[in-house]
Amino acid sequence: MSAHIYAHSSLGAFAFYFPKHYISYAELRKTLLARHPGLRYPFDGSPFAAQSTNYSRRAVTYEHTDCANKADGICPIFCSGDFDPTKGGHLILRELNLLIEFPPGAFIFIPSAILLHGNVDIAPGEQRESFTQFTAGGLFR
Repeated sequence: MSAHIYAHSSLGAFAFYFPKHYISYAELRKTLLARHPGLRYPFDGSPFAAQSTNYSRRAVTYEHTDCANKADGICPIFCSGDFDPTKGGHLILRELNLLIEFPPGAFIFIPSAILLHGNVDIAPGEQRESFTQFTAGGLFR
């Protein structure tokens, strides 16, 4: 599945479950594009200013926070690949005491700037990719 499909597949859910955030991000996009006509967002119609794609064979993310992102912001994280989600690839949300099965094709929204997150490694020979969208907090100032 392409990054473009990932980017747009979450927009309806983002607008539905986080309407105030969606409006805030969309208004920021409109303002930035009006002030800087040459500016390009990664995907047409997406309210997120940036994206990170990890298409390595075994995408593993060590636990971290994304401290440059909007502190009260929301980031969609997508997972794809060919691996057994009951044995690896779990999403780690240690501060919430959660270890979540995160199968290929799944996505989740988290406040990545303030919530420690990462994922469990997968078995040799398996494949896992990730795709995340976000907006730096400084853009909202």
